[in-house]
Amino acid sequence: MRSLGDDYVKAGNYPTPITFSLDWFTTPRLEFRRHRAVTNPVHIIGFLSQWKLYLEALPAAKDGQTFSGQRLDTSLLEKMSSEQLGQLYELMQATKDSIPTNVAPFSALPSIHALLLEAKAKKGAPTSILGLERLNWSNILLSGLTFDAIGKAIDKDEVWVASAFYGQAKFSAEELQKLAEVLDLPHAELTAGLGDHWFPYRGLGSAVPTDPVVYRLYEGIMVYGHPIKALINEKFGDGIMSMIDCYVKVDKKPDPKGDRVVLTFDGKFLPYARW
Repeated sequence: MRSLGDDYVKAGNYPTPITFSLDWFTTPRLEFRRHRAVTNPVHIIGFLSQWKLYLEALPAAKDGQTFSGQRLDTSLLEKMSSEQLGQLYELMQATKDSIPTNVAPFSALPSIHALLLEAKAKKGAPTSILGLERLNWSNILLSGLTFDAIGKAIDKDEVWVASAFYGQAKFSAEELQKLAEVLDLPHAELTAGLGDHWFPYRGLGSAVPTDPVVYRLYEGIMVYGHPIKALINEKFGDGIMSMIDCYVKVDKKPDPKGDRVVLTFDGKFLPYARW
């Protein structure tokens, strides 16, 4: 046990796996010390097996710091006690306590938007689940409050809601009232940040985006932009597709070769004026 523990310490400053103690952020050495008095062979084997699996999962990156982890297996959740699930949920909430406002795209947004995104991240499950009856924790722990759920609450589409959270659309006074209720945020604070005085500064990010998802959309316009323009002109005439009177949808289409993303831009055609 000592040898295995030393291997973790020598490996670097990696996050520790979940041991369901109340102190989540302990070092590997401390976790091994806590369990050195254990005499039950089943507990010892289980403890060492989990740490061995964790050690094998550590990356071999040159910087020695990259750790992406992996998605939690739902079968493991079904084996956990209510107390363990409660502690796991508290850990999940702790990782969502702060939006990195000093990095893109949040650095370009007013702080009120970081507040919205933090509140969204913290919703989706009870504030305390210790002592409650066992529920469908697989869904609770592996999901959160979605833009679609918020949209249904304020009678707006999920894409529009997401754009408003990122400062690209404006909530009405009534929508801010509903949003405050959904996210458990002070209505006065939302009104002070996003009320009648505030209007979106549309366009987020650099001219050539660096985020892989956003870049692929940019790449799509670079490759297909002129062909799409030619087809619009051919079918509609001399004009443009409005991005003001436009509805955007993001759908998921199952496919045997892998799920596919379906993007729909439903914009009004606007002919150029002649005078």
